[in-house]
Parts: sequence; structure tokens; C-alpha cells
Amino acid sequence: MVFPGRPQVDIATLLGLVIGVTVVMLAFLTGLELSIFLNLQGFLIVCGGTFAATLIKFPISGVFVAFFVGGAKFASGVEPTLKRIASILRATRGQILVSGHTDNSPISTARFRSNWDLSSARAVSVVHFLITRAAVSPSRITALGVADSRPLVKNDTPENQSRNRRVEISIEITSFQG
Repeated sequence: MVFPGRPQVDIATLLGLVIGVTVVMLAFLTGLELSIFLNLQGFLIVCGGTFAATLIKFPISGVFVAFFVGGAKFASGVEPTLKRIASILRATRGQILVSGHTDNSPISTARFRSNWDLSSARAVSVVHFLITRAAVSPSRITALGVADSRPLVKNDTPENQSRNRRVEISIEITSFQG
């Protein structure tokens, strides 16, 4: 049904957000570690966590990339995914840590001295987007660059390197807003 003057949300978006918020709430209320895989705008992400925190990782598939190799600019399709993740973030209270990750390919450019600079820039790109384009409060967010020090998988294939180029958003949940 279409309501004039009201924003329209497709059922897939609504369902993805409901599932994501439900996982976060269940983890918060039960204290259990829960995980769910969501496909948002073609990006496979994982939501999971425990009573203390919930972690959102994207992308977790080597097929989709969040950032181009050697850069902190979003690949196509990332912004709609971040907007959906931001909806989940705005429904919670607590501190948000955005961690940028790289693969193990060394970098040394005019802009990035090392993977530490690159991973920090990736985290800051997400933070800026969440604050300026998705209305997440800046007082809740911290950016962290970890370079290639915390890989998900070995950096032994191009697909695995792609999986390690990611962003993780950790939410320390203290409560939910209506």
C-alpha cells in the first residue's frame, strides 16, 4: 500500500532491518552469542554478538568489496548498505567502534604511508558517512585502524585478501530506543 507524502520502504529492506535489530535485541536480552547473515543491497554482512556488544562485519564475501584495493573510497553499492546498518545503530544506545582492516599487501603512497594509514582512513570514511549522511550521533562513534593485524582468513589468495579488506562496526549496547 502506498501512502502519499510518506517515505516508501521495500519489504526486503524492512525485513532485513527487522531481522538485524531482532538479532541485536536477542543477544542483548539473552546474553547468548548469536550470529546471522544478511544480504543487504548485495553485500553479505554478519550480525552477531553477546550481551556486552554486537559486531557487524561487511563485506564477508570475497565477491563483494567495500573498498577498492589501496583506497578508502567506497566501492559501488556500499552506501545503501551503510544506510541500512545506520538504521540499526540509531535504534541502539551505546558506543560504536568502527574498525578498518586491510589485506597484507604493503602500501606506500603519497596519501597512505602504510596499511595503518589506509585502515584508519577506511574507518574514518565510514564514520563520516554515518555522521553526515545517516544521522548517527558523533558523540557515540570512534574510528580505529588495525591494518592487517587481525585478518579473518589467511591472505594467501586474492579472494581471501578481498575478505580481509573490510570494516567492522562494534556496538556496546546499553539499551534500545522505542
